[in-house]
Amino acid sequence: MSTEAKLKGKRKSRKSTDYFTTVYLIHFNKAFRHARHYIGFTTNLDKRITDHLCGMGARLMEVITNAGIEWRVARTWRGDRRLERRLKDWHNAALLCPLCSGKEAMNRGNFARKIQRFVKHTR
Repeated sequence: MSTEAKLKGKRKSRKSTDYFTTVYLIHFNKAFRHARHYIGFTTNLDKRITDHLCGMGARLMEVITNAGIEWRVARTWRGDRRLERRLKDWHNAALLCPLCSGKEAMNRGNFARKIQRFVKHTR
């Protein structure tokens, strides 16, 4: 038996549904140049936030921390990297942030709910 065959039998495929993944939005209390928000993805939110507090991880969060700018997690979604990319590509994080846009923000960026409604209407 080849080494590849041995490894293939031992590998477990990991689907994004096998563990809880989170997309999160961080609101900066003071803008840094053009940035007022950061959108990220993690499988362990507590650890990721601790990393950001220590200035580790994303370069923007390191710069924000070193500049002494306070920030907070404003919103989270259950989702994967595709959701993170979709939210980032929208280029309008302020509309997703409840600290900037109020309660209306909570109705935006809920793509899973919109997909479920679409599926119901097409049946």
